[in-house]
Amino acid sequence: MSDEEVKIVSWPRRIVAYLIDSLVIAMIKLVYVLFSLLIFEDFSVPETDSLFISGSSSLVFSSLFDIMMFLIGAGYWIYFEYRYGQTVGKRFMKAKTVKLNGITGVDAMVLAVGKSFPGLLVFDVLIGVVFARGQGQKLSNKITNTYVVSRQEN
Repeated sequence: MSDEEVKIVSWPRRIVAYLIDSLVIAMIKLVYVLFSLLIFEDFSVPETDSLFISGSSSLVFSSLFDIMMFLIGAGYWIYFEYRYGQTVGKRFMKAKTVKLNGITGVDAMVLAVGKSFPGLLVFDVLIGVVFARGQGQKLSNKITNTYVVSRQEN
């Protein structure tokens, strides 16, 4: 592959990278949960009222636990995309998110939104496939003007 040639990563490779990242995030969340359980001397879950922000089920986050789980996942996606342009899964699949003038923090946050809310990921991909035919972009990639390309080995 020449320096000018850019190869867009296939959807199956991106899906495998996402699944790997999901496993990494699950392990981080498990460590957090186990650490949280160690905080309680009797290894019991605290009173339900102390965890819930509101009794309303209409909130996206119904407890502090839900917020922490979201922040762990979103933080993972944002940190790795912004800092390295690739997550652990993308690194394993030899893929990288690129932008002509570099990925900004805002770009990383926009890219993380769809992945942090799994239901949105489906819409992110489907809308992107419809509007960016043949470009291999999700909607969030189109918004941020980023591409997921094969990483060249140096």
